[in-house]
Amino acid sequence: GEPAAVASVFFDEKAAYLANAVTVPALRRRGCQAALVDHRVRAADRRGCDLLVTDTMVGVESHRNVERAGLRRAFSVGWFCKPRA
Repeated sequence: GEPAAVASVFFDEKAAYLANAVTVPALRRRGCQAALVDHRVRAADRRGCDLLVTDTMVGVESHRNVERAGLRRAFSVGWFCKPRA
């Protein structure tokens, strides 16, 4: 009876952006995020979206979930840092 996960989808005409997925830590690795990805992809399909976008770090479970849903990497962004002495 308690929420296990939450996520957002934003629509702009025929484009959709999947964002803000988070799962309660004790309930991770049970398919919550994958179910939310699937739900949002189907919502975009129902609205006739011809572009679906999201962002995630590479090599993490989120990355695997969106690829399983049919999304493919368009480009990668690098994060750079300089350790302080």
